[in-house]
Amino acid sequence: MQQDLKNSGSLNSNAVYCIYRDNTGIYWIGTYGGGINVYNKYKYKFMSYRHNPDNITSLGPNPVLAVFQDSKQRVWVGNDGGGLNLFDIETGTFQHFRHDKSNPNSISSDVIVCINEDANGNILLGTYNGGFMVFNPEKNTVKRYYTIPGDHSSLSGLHVWNILRDNKNRIWLGVLGEGVDMFNPENETFTHYVSGSNKEIPIRNTVVMHINQDTNGDIWFGSEGGGIEVYSEITGKVKVLNYQPGDPNSLSNNDIKCIHFTKDHVFVGTNGGGLDIIKKQDMSITHFTAKNGLPSNAVMGLLMDEHNNLWISTTKGMCWLNTQKFLKEGIWEFKNYDKNDGLAGNEFKYNAQFKLEDGRMIFGGIDGISVFHPDSIKDNPVIPPIVFTDFKLFNVSQKIGVKGSPLDKHINETNIIGLNHKKNMFSIEFAALNYTATSRNQYKYKLEGFDKDWIDAGKQRFAMYTNLSAGKYLFRVIASNNDGIWNTHGRSLTIRIYPPWWKTWWFYLLVIASIAFLVYFFIKARIEMVKRDKALLEEKIKEGEKIINEKIEDVERQKEEIRLRDIREKEMRFYTEGLAKFSIILAELNDDVKTLSKKFLSELIEYVGGKQGLMYVANNKDQNDVVLELYAHYCADLEDLRQSFLPGEGYVGMCFKDQETVIVDNVPKGYMKISSGLGQTSPKK
Repeated sequence: MQQDLKNSGSLNSNAVYCIYRDNTGIYWIGTYGGGINVYNKYKYKFMSYRHNPDNITSLGPNPVLAVFQDSKQRVWVGNDGGGLNLFDIETGTFQHFRHDKSNPNSISSDVIVCINEDANGNILLGTYNGGFMVFNPEKNTVKRYYTIPGDHSSLSGLHVWNILRDNKNRIWLGVLGEGVDMFNPENETFTHYVSGSNKEIPIRNTVVMHINQDTNGDIWFGSEGGGIEVYSEITGKVKVLNYQPGDPNSLSNNDIKCIHFTKDHVFVGTNGGGLDIIKKQDMSITHFTAKNGLPSNAVMGLLMDEHNNLWISTTKGMCWLNTQKFLKEGIWEFKNYDKNDGLAGNEFKYNAQFKLEDGRMIFGGIDGISVFHPDSIKDNPVIPPIVFTDFKLFNVSQKIGVKGSPLDKHINETNIIGLNHKKNMFSIEFAALNYTATSRNQYKYKLEGFDKDWIDAGKQRFAMYTNLSAGKYLFRVIASNNDGIWNTHGRSLTIRIYPPWWKTWWFYLLVIASIAFLVYFFIKARIEMVKRDKALLEEKIKEGEKIINEKIEDVERQKEEIRLRDIREKEMRFYTEGLAKFSIILAELNDDVKTLSKKFLSELIEYVGGKQGLMYVANNKDQNDVVLELYAHYCADLEDLRQSFLPGEGYVGMCFKDQETVIVDNVPKGYMKISSGLGQTSPKK
């Protein structure tokens, strides 16, 4: 490693005083007079060559429009205004071929758009405004072909955009605005294939940007705005493939820049639609776009490496696509590269790519060419450490130890931050310590307790949160280096947001205790009220019962009065009816007194519902010798009856003596027997 004035990427001084290798493998080189030089072996994966006006052996003026390696392993590079360059890839030097008006053997134009080779080893050059050329490197002679008015066998236009030598060594030219010409080296004539001019190959598009031949021998013409036309020599027909709105199985865009073939698939680079992958078996199309990870949808070039993986140049960098993984598993695995990885630039040109015999690839663009072997592209294996760089409240960085600041030491040395509820808008800044290509470092973060999933921050190095509820949160961040190697352990920071006093646990406890006391007081008061209400109710019930009892007594008394009145009424009816009966008997005065007494007694017994009846009459002829004699009877057996009683003797005599009615409740068994024609019975109570 030494200073090379022709190489801006070399040391800027050979006076090296000190060298330091950091933990990421980067060398820091201190020089005398040249300051610090930094060498990172993982940074520059590609060898790039640019135009250096101070170096006559450098690449011609940018941009690069065409790259080609001929059959003698010579590498040719065409510039837009810089002419033709012969590139010595081993020494990194360039030999220049420029247009010289005074030299008819010089190239016809310094704008070399496309390069190819004929079967004789001549270099074929397509130019802008310079027609078509056949260049013999060994003789250093140039044969120029222009448009000759009136000569239909001459070149159809001055702007040749693409050259193809097919498997029959025929030379196909895409002529801007004129369709396709076929060049015959034997007679140096051109056959024109453009809409309406040749029925052999009915090509419609006049702006053909790319021509290629597939493994079946069919010629594919990619145009600007017209899609693809596929010409089959076997059938003589042309098949059109283009973009159809609403049809996902059509091309993604009609502006075609490049086409690459494998046995079973066709890869089409479009300017605006990304990459289209056509399966030959059924002509189904899959689209790989910026949404899937492509750097840009403007695809300029396609090259297949020795592992059948695709390298894609775009207007925003380069992409490696694991084609085999996609074709077998349907998984998009890719890696993107840009000038941070050593590419000459990010914007590449169509026609400016070529795979060399030794497997190396060259891609050209507006900033020069990049050369690399796919197998030499290694990822940066260093897992980047992550640090916290700043903590902000309301977008204001917090100083350490200042009143009101939650930091008492640097944020990177802080494990936990406490914030009151009014300071709940904060942001955390972080960085991955990977200096290879800092713009390629990627970040993801998550606030556990708030975010459900990881937030893909891309290149953004901060996270902001607002209006978080009180609680404990864990902020986590992970990061990758420039090649997507992730530090999955990451860094974490605990964030605790304290609640306002009315949301603290002790306030909740106080509220609960107060509520419990109020509930207890209410229940107790309610119980007392219930007791009072119960006592009052019981008192009212007693009063009600008293009133009810009084009412019941009144009712009972009324019932008794009614009963007694009924009895009296019955007695009155009884007596009235009896008097009526007896009046009838007394009216019958024809009978003697004894017979009348018997009738009277009989009617009386029947009337009162009795069974027996006796009538004793006092014989009081002598007041001192009164005898009660049986005078009349009803159903009585005189055998067992006394015919007479003395006053005071027995119930009969007692009744007579006391002149009171005697009611016998319990007649002694066998006291007397009364018989009738129905038999004997004891006197009725």
